[in-house]
Amino acid sequence: MNNDKSVVKIPEQIPDPYKEAVKQHEPSVGDVYLDARPSCNGAGVFRIVGKEAAGNGTVRWRIERVTGFGLGVSRTIGDGDLKRYYRPLLNGYDDILALAEKVCDGEMDEVAALVGLQGGTPASGEELMATESPEHIRALLDASQSVQNKIEEVKLMADTLIEIKKAEMEDKLREMDLYHGAVRKKVGDIAKVISILNLYTGRTVELHRIASGEGAPAAEPLSLRQRILFMDEELCVHLDHEADYRDVPAFFEWVKDPVNRDIVIPEERSVVALKPKRLNMNYRSNDPVYDNIRNEWNKHTYILLRNGENLYWAESDDLEVYDWAFPHEDFVESYEKKVAEDRYRKDNIIREYESVRFRVTRYMTFLQGIIEQRPDVIGTPSVRPNLVKLEGVRLVRDDENLIGTGRTPWYEFLKERNALIRRGTRILYLDGGYSWYQDLGGRYRKEKNGGDFVRYYRYESSEPEMPATGVYSADTVDVVARYVDGKPVKKTADYLVFRYMPGDKVFDRTAWDEHERKQRVAWRYASDHVINYDGVTVDELRGYMEDRTQRKNFAHMMPILKKTLLMKEAEKRDEEAFKTLLAESVFRECGRRVSGEEMDGAVEWWKGKVIFSRPLRSD
Repeated sequence: MNNDKSVVKIPEQIPDPYKEAVKQHEPSVGDVYLDARPSCNGAGVFRIVGKEAAGNGTVRWRIERVTGFGLGVSRTIGDGDLKRYYRPLLNGYDDILALAEKVCDGEMDEVAALVGLQGGTPASGEELMATESPEHIRALLDASQSVQNKIEEVKLMADTLIEIKKAEMEDKLREMDLYHGAVRKKVGDIAKVISILNLYTGRTVELHRIASGEGAPAAEPLSLRQRILFMDEELCVHLDHEADYRDVPAFFEWVKDPVNRDIVIPEERSVVALKPKRLNMNYRSNDPVYDNIRNEWNKHTYILLRNGENLYWAESDDLEVYDWAFPHEDFVESYEKKVAEDRYRKDNIIREYESVRFRVTRYMTFLQGIIEQRPDVIGTPSVRPNLVKLEGVRLVRDDENLIGTGRTPWYEFLKERNALIRRGTRILYLDGGYSWYQDLGGRYRKEKNGGDFVRYYRYESSEPEMPATGVYSADTVDVVARYVDGKPVKKTADYLVFRYMPGDKVFDRTAWDEHERKQRVAWRYASDHVINYDGVTVDELRGYMEDRTQRKNFAHMMPILKKTLLMKEAEKRDEEAFKTLLAESVFRECGRRVSGEEMDGAVEWWKGKVIFSRPLRSD
């Protein structure tokens, strides 16, 4: 260890004279400071214009902005915050500002001259040591330090000016955005007015007559129906497929029939809005964009107009209705309640309210335009309709005042009847499920978790075909549920299945040998794919089919409802001949006339007297 105290330890870090000067600088009136807070992004340049005593020996300085926004605006700042967050310019504000502006403008000559130290610098350290005296070297070092300090302040000032310019540009961009927003709103308002004018004058309206005849009586007012109808729900009773926009011509052909017309638009002088579909169609092309466009076509609005026996349909790209054709009575009150309960979304709610009001305005303008421009369409009622004053108009509030039939909703009805399925109950199974738009249905159930076959088929070549739509008898399957003392214990009737004979062939594992399938296959059906065939009547099924309050469920209920009704009606027709023959035999043998109710009861008793219910002609 060296104990020689004459050895002086070299400091680990030599203090920066400029930073020390900044730290030691005492503020005074007239000093210029840069805002050095990192979060301020060059908030500006300030000059001290006054000094105030703040009590307890502290000082507050009044500073005034001299560069940037808010020139001349002054405020006070504490002595500690001034030293902590602001940096003094030690080389003079005017010189530093002038140099910084040249840097920002790309004029670097004067800055380059500063770096050159006016007289130039030696090319290398060896040349410096060889040609210069220690005193001159120290002078050069002091001069270079002074230049470095000045350049540091020029850099800081340039950064501040750049940030100020950026802030100015951002403010101008915001102003431009506000201006453009106002322009866009103005253009949008003009477009709205143009769309209303187009509807009123009929410029963008397509109008077609689909039926002709006598007009409505003059005393009949114009009825506006509130509820939107859907063509697929009206046609689903009559078509064997799920309707969409491609069936619009079929609907207008169908509605020509007076019976169908009176169901859809019963008042003799009336208007009703329709759309092709309520729900999206599960299109599966290779172009998802096109599939989305087709679903938009399914939501397009058509207007059906009736004048006695005359029928017209109309549509326009400027006209769409949603939810209802005209508002419910509590429309305004409901939006006011929303605004009061959700203040954070107030602006969005108000915009939504205005949008809905505009849609209603377009609809009413469209109708008033037809009344004014085409008086032959609605005829000549005794009171000329005025939709603004609601004169000569009857509002049919069938969307908010729809009277139910008292019938259990379809889903509950189906669930209740299917809960009664037991071993031996006949069920109608619908391959693919009970909904048109759920066309994955049964195929998906075959692939899900190995399928719903009770038996596991190791080889794909031996896996049976899917069960087809038809009437089957429910059966039960015993399965291994748990083990007791290492032995399997079986539970009876763990779940319901039905058994069927696929019409395919079985291949062995080599796929060389094949033979007809000889055993029936057990299929574990899903409850939403079946209906209790013996547990529903024709009258109940017809009631649901004709119940217009159930229309929104038609896409789900109609496939299995129609199939069940058709099969039960066919079965009933097959039984009529036997019932007639049996009634004649009873009269001949006993001399007694059997009533229709007694005969129906006897047939139902016979069909269900054994565990597995059966049709009359099966035995």
